[in-house]
Amino acid sequence: MIRVLALLSVLTTACFAGGGRESLVADMNGWTLTLDSSDGSSAHITKKVGDRQLVALIEFAHFWDYLLVAKTLPKTTKNQKSPFRIIEDDGTQRVVYLASDTARPLFELMLLNHRTAFSSFDAALVEEELNKNPPIDRKFLPNRNFVFKVAARELKLK
Repeated sequence: MIRVLALLSVLTTACFAGGGRESLVADMNGWTLTLDSSDGSSAHITKKVGDRQLVALIEFAHFWDYLLVAKTLPKTTKNQKSPFRIIEDDGTQRVVYLASDTARPLFELMLLNHRTAFSSFDAALVEEELNKNPPIDRKFLPNRNFVFKVAARELKLK
């Protein structure tokens, strides 16, 4: 029994404690969407507007689902640069570029599904910019009533 537990411990460590980090990154209509494996699942979207860097966190818990789907998508020929990429970092960084026509829907679906899970210290500015210049092509938005919602985040002092 002790051997079985020891083997299980070694397998668990080998599978999950590799120390690597993976990210999915998409550049869409001036916005950069990053889904990340840090803290289990995290995501944020950024855009430079004038001299300001707009940033909003996106609350979601499905990074591994998106990563598993992204890894099955077609890659670009000869790993040519693309706005859609998987970044693997386990000491040395490796970038896998995804074919735009098949990767874009995955990122658009993520944004559509989580359009009300945004939060930012500049909530009003980010929400205005997201709705004025959305990362998703307007022809894919469900209707004219579709809007991104960004909740205000407060600075927590310890």
